[in-house]
Amino acid sequence: MQETFTKEYLEERRKAKRISFTFPTKTLTGVIGETLNLSASGVCLALERPFFSTQTIQIQIDFPFSLPLQTYVEIIWRKPQAQNHRFLCGVKFLKLHKKNAQILKEALEQYTTLNAEFVFLTERMRDWLTEFKIKCDQFDAMYADRFKQIDFIEKNWADVKNILNQHFKAVGRLIENFNPKEYLLHQKYYQNMLWPLLKDHVEINRFITSKPFGYAGDFKIMNYFYDYHYQYLGESSYEKIINFYTCNIPIAFSVIERKNFFKEKIEELLKDPDKDIVKILSVASGSCRELIELAEEEKINKPLYFDCLDLESEAFHDIKNRLNKIDRQNKRYLNIRFNNENFLFLIKEKNVLNIFEEYDLIYSAGLFDYLNERLAKKLIASMFRLLDQDGTLCITNVKKDPDYQPYYTMLGEWKLIHRSADEVLALREEIKETNYAKLIRLETKEPFMFWILTLRKNLVEPF
Repeated sequence: MQETFTKEYLEERRKAKRISFTFPTKTLTGVIGETLNLSASGVCLALERPFFSTQTIQIQIDFPFSLPLQTYVEIIWRKPQAQNHRFLCGVKFLKLHKKNAQILKEALEQYTTLNAEFVFLTERMRDWLTEFKIKCDQFDAMYADRFKQIDFIEKNWADVKNILNQHFKAVGRLIENFNPKEYLLHQKYYQNMLWPLLKDHVEINRFITSKPFGYAGDFKIMNYFYDYHYQYLGESSYEKIINFYTCNIPIAFSVIERKNFFKEKIEELLKDPDKDIVKILSVASGSCRELIELAEEEKINKPLYFDCLDLESEAFHDIKNRLNKIDRQNKRYLNIRFNNENFLFLIKEKNVLNIFEEYDLIYSAGLFDYLNERLAKKLIASMFRLLDQDGTLCITNVKKDPDYQPYYTMLGEWKLIHRSADEVLALREEIKETNYAKLIRLETKEPFMFWILTLRKNLVEPF
């Protein structure tokens, strides 16, 4: 960031020690920018818009070490012409009270604790996002037509995807060896620097970070991935393309392929000539889009008893609403039951309403990404006991792969338990009965980010 601005405006003429470092800044009126250099007495700012008449303004500088610094400053000099789409000004702090003085002191002392390569990668990404947003906004100002926006997005998509992917891969590999304290410090810096550009203007990212159900990865996020994987959501070209990126990163792509996998397995059971009826249990069922799609496509051709177990009642409302829109003839064979209960009921072997003793297929897509080893092993053993002798149990677990994690974990705080192949296979250790296990590795056009563990009671290979 610092190298892109005229040197004469960065030279420090005061006696106070000054550091050259980029921290995100905003004014009380919502103008965003960055610090270029900083001292105990003042700061050089690069802002998205200039101040022509104002002499005193209130600013906020976001530090990862402490609370933000919120204080009034007096503008000492300003450069009225934009340079690299930023307007430079020098300000001095006015009446820093004790708390703000301490915040500033900590920043001046601790900025070197941030990894230099991490800072470089973050600054470069912030610069690129800023430039790309300006490019998109300039295009939108000339062409308001949605179809022209889509054409613009599609022409730029390959470059945008490559730049973002390469950045998150580089960051992912860099932070692999950070200890927890280092990770949290850098996460805060990363979020402060990039979220104003990746969240504030982007619908799906705002929803992910707001966590309306109290946790990441809820059924509404899955619905975003299902519904907007091939669509452009948003008002501006910038919002559309970042939303599209979020819905097409490998983890989002894999969520869709995971849904398609279970849809295919349910359909295979429905086509099995040896089965007059089919019984299925979905644990942490979410919105059951695999089932909805089969009903929409008129593929439920025999009695299907489908039991959903989920703690979130709103997910069941979503399923019911979608089923209500489907022609009655398409769902005449579907018998669906909703169990608004915690999966712990299965572990404790309590009687749960509407649960059969034996199922042809039991599956859980996504739950094990959040379970510790002890709970995961107990739940698998409990689910396995509910299988028919020829039934199959399937669970998925996100893989250990650092390449794409910073986007949804470090920025989005989507905390998952990533496991290796051996760790996933070890989750069946509490099953007492004889069992056959297999890890399925799906071959897809994008990296598939989940392990699919299949278990059976007999020694016939599943699927």
